[in-house]
Amino acid sequence: MNIKNIIKILSGKTKPGQKIYLVGGFLRDVLLKRKTNDLDFVVNKNIRDFVNSIALKLKGKVIILDDRNRIYRIIVSGSDGETCNLDFSHMQGKNIQLDLDRRDFTINAMAMDIEHKDIIDPFGGIKDLNNKIIRKVSDRIFNDDPLRLLRAYRFQAELGFDIEQDTSKLIRKYARFIKKPAKERVRYELLKILQTNDSSKIVDVLDKQKLLEPIFPEILVMKKSARRFYFHPEGLWQHSKESLVSLEIILKNVKKLFPQSSEKIIRHITPRIGLIKFITLFHDLAKPKSIKRINNRIRFFGHEREGAKKIARIMGRLKFSNKEISIAEKIVKNHMRPGNLLQAKILTERAIYRFFRDLGDETVDLLLLSFADRHSYLKIRATKKEVSDYKKFAGLMIEKFFKQKELEKREKIVNGHIIMKKFGLKPGPIIGKLLKIVEENYILGKIKTTEHALEFIKTKCKRLLRNLQNS
Repeated sequence: MNIKNIIKILSGKTKPGQKIYLVGGFLRDVLLKRKTNDLDFVVNKNIRDFVNSIALKLKGKVIILDDRNRIYRIIVSGSDGETCNLDFSHMQGKNIQLDLDRRDFTINAMAMDIEHKDIIDPFGGIKDLNNKIIRKVSDRIFNDDPLRLLRAYRFQAELGFDIEQDTSKLIRKYARFIKKPAKERVRYELLKILQTNDSSKIVDVLDKQKLLEPIFPEILVMKKSARRFYFHPEGLWQHSKESLVSLEIILKNVKKLFPQSSEKIIRHITPRIGLIKFITLFHDLAKPKSIKRINNRIRFFGHEREGAKKIARIMGRLKFSNKEISIAEKIVKNHMRPGNLLQAKILTERAIYRFFRDLGDETVDLLLLSFADRHSYLKIRATKKEVSDYKKFAGLMIEKFFKQKELEKREKIVNGHIIMKKFGLKPGPIIGKLLKIVEENYILGKIKTTEHALEFIKTKCKRLLRNLQNS
């Protein structure tokens, strides 16, 4: 995608008296030498006609982001396969200085006149970029848009900058306002933070700044209810944060910890890393409600099932997709299973197969979360040997999972049509059940050919077949 050509085309499409400015994150990232294909522009007049003419020239698609405030996007696909988002907003105020005055942080409050290529920097954004500082443009920025309370920490997480002291104090003052923005906008910022390598540090700061409890009142319950009963000195919420720390340690060292499967793990986990970290933070949130003292031991019976319901409600509030909620429910509901498998006296291949079958694509995520869960106790009660043994177990299970995935890609040795023809059966749910039985035994190496599969059904499923044929 040739950004210079796009800017040249924009410059050539202006009408007399019309001014176009490159603003916001793209300009910041260019100065930081960070690659980005998202461009933000401010247009002083006739913005709708201008956007339509540019879209026509670039053969792009126009999306109306906010027609009332005149904010539009053009999506352009380049010959190199990359996609570029061009966002256009109508100038707020009589000139570009007044428009920049309404922005959030100095590093985002710069502009470049695309005709003269002059950088306009009224608040010292370039200096703050050089000093790696996130500084408020004015004291009203969080009143104007409380989502900026989170955006400050998203920029800190992504850029590795420090938040200037007065800005940090102002965030603490307005922290309760974080309940005001649309929930999907809050979700977006939180996931952006969690997608960074050291998000656990930012989560800890968000907690200290009182930005999390207004969004997740469940955290207050986790802090209070389990403190007297939990292993970590500060209670269950400390364990949750430590689990996130542990997960990030594991992900940073995945090549060393799981050399046989590391590349596959990275490919699998990268697109969903923010979601998995979110689930890690809340995988135990139902423990306060599930506390039981039995023979002087604290137990949390059923917390995984109740936790699945609770995390679904939280994610529903934040407008996560149904698919994401389903993934979270599955992982939380099953997060004790890996530990139970490890403790089994005899771990059969059939038990492993059924674990993989039940968890599906969430298998790797669950094993990593379970490992992080165990690792989080290293400073409290778990021994190095216990954590090392669990690492070996998780590594072996992940290897087996990816091998099973490869087997599942092979051409099926039998299908429903073959079964119905052979045994004179009609279509119905039972055909799917028979196919599952064949698939399981094929993966386990007990069935190798179509003929073998049909003979297996005939001998192993006699009663089932007899009932079907007589019905």
